[in-house]
Amino acid sequence: MGEFYVISGAPGTGKTSVLIKLRLTGYQVIEEAARKIKQQHTNINLIQKYIFEIQKHQLTTAKEKKGTIISDRGLGDTIAYSKFYQQQTPEKIIEFAKKHRYTQVFLMDLLKEYTTDVVRKETPEQQREIQELIKQTYEELGYDLVKVPLMSVIERVEFIKKTIN
Repeated sequence: MGEFYVISGAPGTGKTSVLIKLRLTGYQVIEEAARKIKQQHTNINLIQKYIFEIQKHQLTTAKEKKGTIISDRGLGDTIAYSKFYQQQTPEKIIEFAKKHRYTQVFLMDLLKEYTTDVVRKETPEQQREIQELIKQTYEELGYDLVKVPLMSVIERVEFIKKTIN
């Protein structure tokens, strides 16, 4: 059985940059499910449902593999975003998230500059709110988060690698 880590944080915290570098150093990296789905759908209930199904499949499949796998976001993120959008999270998602655990969850600190894009449309205030919801949700799920401080991408990658090893 492999180890499954999650890199989490609000939009614009540098997750993608760190994950690209981790992939280049040989780690198996799973891309964020939400980015692809948000470009195809606008109904938030359907988006959250599809994201959960993808993450559920990723988690159960990854646990059958050997080695270290690092995912861009996890089930706690899906639950946190449901809270942000004031949607009721189905109990089956919460129960699945409690039962199927990640090895560790890393929470990226907010970057000093925040920019929006086609998918990342939240304001800086919403970014901070999402960050707090993600933190609270993973803690409610029983995780002791490893906070990744604001440093260069290389320093963040080294911090994560050191923590994993």
